[in-house]
Amino acid sequence: MITSEQFDNALKVIVAYKTQVESKNLNTKLNTTYVDIQKYISKNTFFILRNYYEEQFNEHIDWNSLKKMDLEKLERIDLTLLRTYRGFGKISENKLKKLIVSISENL
Repeated sequence: MITSEQFDNALKVIVAYKTQVESKNLNTKLNTTYVDIQKYISKNTFFILRNYYEEQFNEHIDWNSLKKMDLEKLERIDLTLLRTYRGFGKISENKLKKLIVSISENL
């Protein structure tokens, strides 16, 4: 059996940890890197990305959204899932993969 004092100390540790995690998440959100990929993306790839973002991230993007894309989300795109979309083949996949890698390396 634990004492009331031990329970209170455990709660303090949990609250301190929660505060630390929340401040880390806040700092991460403030340091988001945005990139412009509009001039490198074809209309067909845009339509596929739009559908992917709506289904996976529950986020609507339009053509102008490509000017300010979250690099972290771009890097998290599941290309194997993207390949299941009609009109997105190996060539489109290679172009998108090279674009994301190129942007990431140049930052």
